[in-house]
Amino acid sequence: MALFCEKGVRGTSVREIARSVGVTEGLLYHYFSSKSDLVAACWSERSWKQHIELMVPQAADRPLRDALKSLLTDMMRGIHESGALVRMQMAEMLQDADLAGAVGAQSASGRQIIADFVAERQRRGEVRPDVDPMTLAWLLLGYVHTIFLLAGRVCGPEWDALVETHVERVVAIVADGAAQPPGSVRQT
Repeated sequence: MALFCEKGVRGTSVREIARSVGVTEGLLYHYFSSKSDLVAACWSERSWKQHIELMVPQAADRPLRDALKSLLTDMMRGIHESGALVRMQMAEMLQDADLAGAVGAQSASGRQIIADFVAERQRRGEVRPDVDPMTLAWLLLGYVHTIFLLAGRVCGPEWDALVETHVERVVAIVADGAAQPPGSVRQT
């Protein structure tokens, strides 16, 4: 993955890949029919799905606010730690429809895990019945990606502070809603 992050998928030859992992080109082609298939396999090893599969069970028995805060914080830290890969992946998806499809499928699996988590919380009565679990999953993952794209080059304590502040605010909006309750007086 380091070669892809450094040179991009198009700029990295199969020969360079084979050399960097200590195998022959023929062996790579034995397992992967194309460079795109190889890249898709590498990306699936580092996909959100595996990360989310680990996070959701840890949040299962926590109160909703704590669970959302934990999930978002973990996702924000995870995307930041994989920053070069995520940037490269996003750029390559614009150039290669097959890679975009592979990443899209992996992303859909991760969203489904989050949607299932939300649906379970609905069954428990912690989430309003009119909330669409998949829409909330899209919202949460979209939020994480947007913050990363806009501020992902910030590092260290500054990134940690940004994550803490934004996650608190997003969890408050998601948990409480953005609208004033009907009949409430607007404070100025």
